Amino acid sequence: MKNRRTGWLAIVLALAMFAGGAYLYGANAAEETVVLSTDELAAQLSALPGVESPFANVYELVSQSVVTVNAVVQPQFSRGKIVNAPQSRLAGSGVVISSEGDTHYILTNQHVVASATGFSITANGQEYDATLVASDSNTDVAVLKVTDPAFNLPSVPIGNSDDIKVGEWVMVIGTPLDAGFANTLTVGVVSGLNREVSTRSGRSIITNKMIQIDAAINSGNSGGALFNTKGELIGIPSLKYTSGGYGTASVESIGMAIPINSAMEVVPDLIQYQQVVRPRIGVSISSTDSELDEPTANQLPAGIMVQGVEVGAPADIAGLKVYDIITEADGTRVRTVEELQKIVQSHQPGEIVKLKVYRLAGLSSADLTLDQGEYIDFDVTVTILDAVKQ
Repeated sequence: MKNRRTGWLAIVLALAMFAGGAYLYGANAAEETVVLSTDELAAQLSALPGVESPFANVYELVSQSVVTVNAVVQPQFSRGKIVNAPQSRLAGSGVVISSEGDTHYILTNQHVVASATGFSITANGQEYDATLVASDSNTDVAVLKVTDPAFNLPSVPIGNSDDIKVGEWVMVIGTPLDAGFANTLTVGVVSGLNREVSTRSGRSIITNKMIQIDAAINSGNSGGALFNTKGELIGIPSLKYTSGGYGTASVESIGMAIPINSAMEVVPDLIQYQQVVRPRIGVSISSTDSELDEPTANQLPAGIMVQGVEVGAPADIAGLKVYDIITEADGTRVRTVEELQKIVQSHQPGEIVKLKVYRLAGLSSADLTLDQGEYIDFDVTVTILDAVKQ
């Protein structure tokens, strides 16, 4: 009972000193406790050097170039009646990357503009009509433009995403949730590089290498800006991971951004041709996801499986078939779609890409020994298969 009374007495005394404007501190229990008044505490705190934020000045300069992208969605129909009329909604974010006179180009994600019939841009509390220039599903990149003379936002400096290192500070600026959160800043570090992220585009599985960051990315941040502490645009925030893709595992602070070098490779084509002009060979492909360089009785080799061949395309003319597995391109071992695409697209139209293919007849059969195929070499002419828009 005595110990309990002593404990309550200590608590009462502590509360009394706190209420009287005094604060206690001491290095440890053995040292004498020093009592400071409120004014003394404030004076000592004001004398501390403090830490200057590496983000505040950069944010003030570049945040004005990050905008909100609004989309007009198509009307919905049911049994011949309009369920809801076309309406605007927050689609995501964007960043001004260049200007030509009164024409200002805004970079965003393709999935931000998908399925929309019209667009507007909100910046500094003002709304401006916008037009979709073009988009590319392979890179998840899109370009909008604003031609209003009153839209005079500066374009941001473009950095070099090849120079990024794990551990570097980064800043995400965008509009999460709704327009009330415009120009929200979150900060973090680069958590990883060259993370392979796969998405489906038509019949093909598209794999892109992305920047992993731990700065918060939320719905609406897509298409915004990833800056370094120099204020250079180094990426486009595109997605975040949740527990959904990993069963019951809890996933926190895993966001992905498109490297700006990858985005800027396609932007000139989008602006000039309203599409990306890529040399192709005319196949739909996906990775085998195998870890083996050579086939075994029950496992295929690592490589790129042909899922479809366009009639009359160079791959068709050369003799490639569905279920062929491309294992080499120009003498280089390829294991991912991205690796093969990089080699093919390094060629000019009319040039030859040399492919090595593992072919196994009847590969679609479940009862098959997978190491009974043969390797075949093909010379395939790289060409522009998609007509350039005029």
